[in-house]
Amino acid sequence: MLRLYDVDTARETILRRVPFDAMQCPTALVNGTERLFGPGTTPPQAVTQILAFVRKEGDTALRHWSRILDKAQLTDFQIPVGQLEQALSSLPQPLAQAMTRASERIRAFHEHQPLPGWTTGELGGILGQRVTPIERVGIYVPGGSAPLPSSLLMSAIPALVAGVPQIIVCTPPSPHATILAAAYLCGIEHIYQIGGAQAIAAMAFGTESVPKVDKIVGAGNLFVTLAKQRVYGMVGLDGLAGPTETMVIADGKANPAWVAADLLAQAEHDALASAILLTPDRPLAEAVQIEVKRQVETLSRADVIVQSLANRGGIVITPDLETAAAVADEYAPEHLCLAVADPHALAEDIRNAGGFFIGDRSFEVLGDYVAGPSHIMPTNGTARFSSPLNVLDFVKISSIIALDTETSQALSPIAAELAQSESLTAHAAAAKLRGKVAQSELPRSAFTPDVQTSQTEAPATFDPAHHIRSHVRELPAYEPVLPLEVHAKKLGLSRESIIKLDANENPYGPLPAVAQALAELPNAHIYPDPESRKLCQALATHHQVPAANLLAGAGSDELIDLIMRLFLEPGDAIIHCPPTFGMYAFDAGVNGALAVSIPRTPDFALDLEAVERAVPVHRPKLLFLASPNNPDGGLLPTGALERLLALPLVVVLDEAYVEFAPPGSSRIRAVTAHENLIVLRTFSKWAGLAGLRVGYGAFPAGLMPHLWKIKQPYNVSVAAATAAIVSLQNAAQLEEIGQQIVAERARLYDALEAIPWLEPRPSQANFVLCQVLGRDAAVLKAQLAHTGILVRHFDTPGLDDHIRISVGRPEQTNGLLARLAELE
Repeated sequence: MLRLYDVDTARETILRRVPFDAMQCPTALVNGTERLFGPGTTPPQAVTQILAFVRKEGDTALRHWSRILDKAQLTDFQIPVGQLEQALSSLPQPLAQAMTRASERIRAFHEHQPLPGWTTGELGGILGQRVTPIERVGIYVPGGSAPLPSSLLMSAIPALVAGVPQIIVCTPPSPHATILAAAYLCGIEHIYQIGGAQAIAAMAFGTESVPKVDKIVGAGNLFVTLAKQRVYGMVGLDGLAGPTETMVIADGKANPAWVAADLLAQAEHDALASAILLTPDRPLAEAVQIEVKRQVETLSRADVIVQSLANRGGIVITPDLETAAAVADEYAPEHLCLAVADPHALAEDIRNAGGFFIGDRSFEVLGDYVAGPSHIMPTNGTARFSSPLNVLDFVKISSIIALDTETSQALSPIAAELAQSESLTAHAAAAKLRGKVAQSELPRSAFTPDVQTSQTEAPATFDPAHHIRSHVRELPAYEPVLPLEVHAKKLGLSRESIIKLDANENPYGPLPAVAQALAELPNAHIYPDPESRKLCQALATHHQVPAANLLAGAGSDELIDLIMRLFLEPGDAIIHCPPTFGMYAFDAGVNGALAVSIPRTPDFALDLEAVERAVPVHRPKLLFLASPNNPDGGLLPTGALERLLALPLVVVLDEAYVEFAPPGSSRIRAVTAHENLIVLRTFSKWAGLAGLRVGYGAFPAGLMPHLWKIKQPYNVSVAAATAAIVSLQNAAQLEEIGQQIVAERARLYDALEAIPWLEPRPSQANFVLCQVLGRDAAVLKAQLAHTGILVRHFDTPGLDDHIRISVGRPEQTNGLLARLAELE
């Protein structure tokens, strides 16, 4: 049951850390998830569904998930305060006394923890820090297979000591009397019978019954931990709790029965729990093996213990105690128990552990309940950088900077020098200004010279480039496709002889009705409607989306930049998923933001898990996705959008090519149901209006007033709006043309697939991406261009062996295929 390992073997097995999101789920959990959420649904996907539903529907969703997951028909979620005191009085007296004594010790321990607010005048003026309690904290208390009132005490009491004014508790329906009693002992009045991921969603988003909190603490099962992971950034967290773990270091003098009991106590938590003994004494190891077999037969959770010890338990025989200490330090266990002759000395050699249990009288079970420190400790090796839950987890520190005049003036030149080295000239100017002006003087212009320039001294040459924003100076230029006339001149060919398949334009151009309307264009001398009301109303009718949610722009490119200007401050982040449209990263750079790249898989699929992992790390405000994606033409998978909308960011879905995808592929109508979804569209591809630059976006209603503040007042010209309106009035003709393009795309794909050295990708857009096999894609592009056939080549990793071919008219396709045949 409890195997013996040498150190090297143990490092490859029981001591090998498994990332949280790569841990093997128990079969029963997987089966249960698929039974409730559908075949193939993983726990992360199920959690995403739960979060999205609660965020959208509030209490209705909580009742739904409580009925489905907890088999509880709930009308009210909050437990009446009177039931809490009744619960304590209903407990057997020894148990009530034990809980009271434990709560007293936990409070006494945490009251010794300093809250380091301080000020000093030693550095000039007043500097210091102010410590402020978090306003509202949510505590999750597991119910599961056993009630855990100790978790409530261990979470709530440090928060109370910190001075948190509002504490709410969520625990699964029909909570045990011990949990209600623990809440009463802590003076908590707001306890809700909501469990699992839906409880985390309720506290993170807020519902009609449950207030939104600022921080969530408390351990739970896999669903709870996955939910906490996904809401991080919207609320603070104590950490992501993995399976619990205890490591014991024992020498030959340790009591094998006690060591075995400590390992068994840990193993009964969970089938994924880790209970590991390190010892240089083989006789002790063998004695512990015997004790484990003997004691487990008497325990009620023997089946869980057996699974835990088989999965993640074991005894490691080390050469000596020093090696055992080094292994423990590397493993960084949640609980480290030292059952050795000189435990204090050994503890000095170990840096990483959630809690040190010094000596065999300080066994881990006492820490779970009554010793005093919180038993919520870092797991899965995070003790290398994390601490047990404590009072400081419930406060925030604000810096105080109140310098006197003398110190401010003395520091200003130093700050200016450092700012200048970073090319932050505004910083430097502000520092220089303060260095020149005494507190009693009136401010003066930063352009006022300090010293009169000598008449014989030549003035310095003014260079406006020095005033350009530093990040813009370093930004590479975006390289759009060149105009047809430029290509014709470079190639020495006539404009008419060129087959232009490099920019995804509609080869048929605008409808005749559009050309007629433009020829008769009235009022070109008058500014256009700044709100493009007629166009937005026509779009609203076409898409069945309220006009109040629509905004027109000079192409969707302008709207991409507008969105970034609306949300991003310098230093903020967006996520994009290359290979994709390059303007997402480019506009982020222009706005001084970080473009976090989450690369697609080799087959251009979206890596949803990587996106989800990146969100708590980078805290992006925006996620940009194209569907169909450019350059591969792939659609966002069904169900992926709901999963992404559960993340704490705004999803911007660029549907520039969606008219060439199967019916129902657009998500534009979903904007009215989601406060964090934006959908962008354009007339450039579908209606053949690329030259007129007209696009539009569907936005949540709450964003529209702010967009109007920063939008250019006359961004859509009279000609562009007229052409777009007439195109919508003749949408049936455009759909016929779109069907012709889709049919021609299929013919082009089949023909390319028949060429041995080309491998086209299936596309739902008006282009086909091809991998070039066995020859240089850039050379192929040049060979085609030499005869007037223009295709797109991307000089970027992962795409440098590809060309992208726009779908043209049949005769253009024939010209391309004839030239490719010549190159075989």
